[in-house]
Amino acid sequence: TFQKLDNPPSSAPTTQRENSIVKLLLQVSGKSALLDDETSPQHLALNWILFDDREAISPPTNDDEMYMLLQRFALAALYFSTNKEKGWKKQNSFVDKSKNICDWRSDEADSNGFYRGVSLCDDDGRATMINLTGNDLRGSIPWEMGYLTELRVISLSSNQITGTVPQTFMELKKLDKLRLQINSLEGNLDILCNENIVNDIQADCLGGNMRCSCCSVCCKLNGQCFQQ
Repeated sequence: TFQKLDNPPSSAPTTQRENSIVKLLLQVSGKSALLDDETSPQHLALNWILFDDREAISPPTNDDEMYMLLQRFALAALYFSTNKEKGWKKQNSFVDKSKNICDWRSDEADSNGFYRGVSLCDDDGRATMINLTGNDLRGSIPWEMGYLTELRVISLSSNQITGTVPQTFMELKKLDKLRLQINSLEGNLDILCNENIVNDIQADCLGGNMRCSCCSVCCKLNGQCFQQ
């Protein structure tokens, strides 16, 4: 049975579609306090989906549709969670209410041939690579990133991200490359090492508050990085 939303968001859902989506997200996350907190990235992402998103996703009726809802919610939460103090140097079409998430990216590729934003999707429209390197992201990584189970590459290096790496990263079984260096993150990435989840991790694991025994590259707080 669906969990009841005792304290709905301030822009309270009024249609069957809106109520159904709220109930589904509550059932998956179980975090009603975050969805109800008007300042939380989760609340902002939910309101964006319910009231601003022109995709107007219908309540999912199968696993594929549920994934697409969670993907849109998770990516919106990433934007709102890391857009503190006027962050995000370039928006890269993130939370563009008129676009498919596979078009949430820069118009031109960088010097390495990758787009900024949602760099790659598979044939089913599921994001496989997120590249937001050097985009002045400020805030924390939301736990909803664990919903994006088709991701192969996450690159969030050279930003101003704080907090800890969510343990929900353990759900990203297909993740191959993780770039978190040159930030202010803390915590223990050995949860990924011990499960042999990610083959190539780069992080601030020299002299900071980040532990990573399997990192391929470790960086100091001054930005110097070394192969391990």
